[in-house]
Amino acid sequence: MSEGGIGITEQDGKRTVYRVKPLEEITIADWRGLTHPPIEATDPFDIAVELVARHCTLPKSKLRRIAASDMYRLMEVISTEAEKIAAHKAKVALILGIRSFTHGGIKYTVPQDLENEVTFGQFEDLEKVLLPQCETDADMHRAICASLCLPEGEEYDGGKVMERMAVFETLPVMTAMEVYAFFFGSSERFEHLTSRCLSQMLTTRQHKAAQVLTDLLNGTGAS
Repeated sequence: MSEGGIGITEQDGKRTVYRVKPLEEITIADWRGLTHPPIEATDPFDIAVELVARHCTLPKSKLRRIAASDMYRLMEVISTEAEKIAAHKAKVALILGIRSFTHGGIKYTVPQDLENEVTFGQFEDLEKVLLPQCETDADMHRAICASLCLPEGEEYDGGKVMERMAVFETLPVMTAMEVYAFFFGSSERFEHLTSRCLSQMLTTRQHKAAQVLTDLLNGTGAS
């Protein structure tokens, strides 16, 4: 087994190495895959197995075929990274300021006074168009960065925001968390918008879960 990865021989004889990305490499897209849908397990062992499956994009049937020593080592790696994520979340809660970040060779400016440095159009697009479409907190992080953080020296153009959201799929989630924490701690309007978005996403998930249960019960009753 390579550092942080496992080698699996496929049915066609091809050997593939799967690795756990360190926190520094986890993108917004990766974060969506790790956190959505929410893990329902409560046992730490089961949670670790589910995170390994999601992080390495491996079905559990394949995980059961690898050497026990490799699996247990991989679970240790994923647990360590989960602890790093928790520690980073605690750290970003104390973020006092982040002025800019660079992604894809482009420097993006982080507004320091959100209400006075951001246009009404940016807030309107975020509130009326982008946040209502978010299904996960990864979606929300991407929308926030794409609408409020602009390339240095560039004015906001609503026609470019969707393109920037696509680019930010590969933005490190550590950066997105820092931007979110800074805005959340410095702007009551931002806090209100994002708290409402998170509440709506939770309500939507609950409704979907209830619908699935209803469909299951109806199907069982009909059989």
